[in-house]
Amino acid sequence: MNKAYLFGAVVAAQLALAGAAMADTGPVYSAYQGSQLGVTERNAGLVQQNSFNTGVNASGIAVNATDIFLAAGNHLIDYTKAGGLVQDFAFPDAGINYSGVATKGAKVYATYTGSQQGVTVRDLSLTQSLSFGTGLDATGIAAGDGGHLYLTSANHILDYLDNGSLINDMTFPDAGILYSAVAYANSTVYAAYQGSQQGVTVRDLGLNQSFFFGVNFNISGIAVGQNNDLYLSSGNHLYDYSTGGVLLNTFTFPDTGIIYKAIATDGAVPEPASWALMIVGFGLAGSALRRRAGRKALV
Repeated sequence: MNKAYLFGAVVAAQLALAGAAMADTGPVYSAYQGSQLGVTERNAGLVQQNSFNTGVNASGIAVNATDIFLAAGNHLIDYTKAGGLVQDFAFPDAGINYSGVATKGAKVYATYTGSQQGVTVRDLSLTQSLSFGTGLDATGIAAGDGGHLYLTSANHILDYLDNGSLINDMTFPDAGILYSAVAYANSTVYAAYQGSQQGVTVRDLGLNQSFFFGVNFNISGIAVGQNNDLYLSSGNHLYDYSTGGVLLNTFTFPDTGIIYKAIATDGAVPEPASWALMIVGFGLAGSALRRRAGRKALV
């Protein structure tokens, strides 16, 4: 077989695989409660790949490369992605309610309400290193860069450092707006709101709004995909929107007793820059193959 043809076929196949991997934004995870209690893992098209029972009403979910973290009552729970229980940390005060959870690097962050109100900072084994009070009932938390944490509470979006320093408190002038969930990606903060209006706000690191779009349902969870599309949970529905507010995909579970409470995305898919390096590598390998084929043709 002609080596130049063979090289072309190999590189074409490799580029196709790289393109397919870039198109696959990685799994989407949602915790559900109601008639069933568990976690569903779905692909970028919201087709289920796996699910497992948890037996808890999880109000928050976060995912890293290997594990899933849930916030449920006074429990923070660590599962493998296959559904194996790694650890269940129970706070001794049953009046504590962990309302949201986020993870970044080697840290897990959780908001708590009830008998106390604040944020706990923990390592991946769920051992606490720090906690700080906020004086508010947080409905969502997202971990940004540089130790920044973004919280939602009533008509507020707040920016804290993970040492407890309050950096910014954006208060929407309409007290009828209720920010229900928050997500972070690429120096952008996304928050879902309900109440007098229903939708998603897109904000910069100073919490200044750059864009928003409306929906006709109450959003309970929000997450950002690898392609910067937005995954939303609401009742027995999961949605995929572009950041421009275009509905891309939707999934409705046939049992209306299912409530998708929180949603998270898997950040383990290589960044586009990594794929660019792979493609450059393919090109260099191909140049070497062509040179070898050329030298043999001259013999």
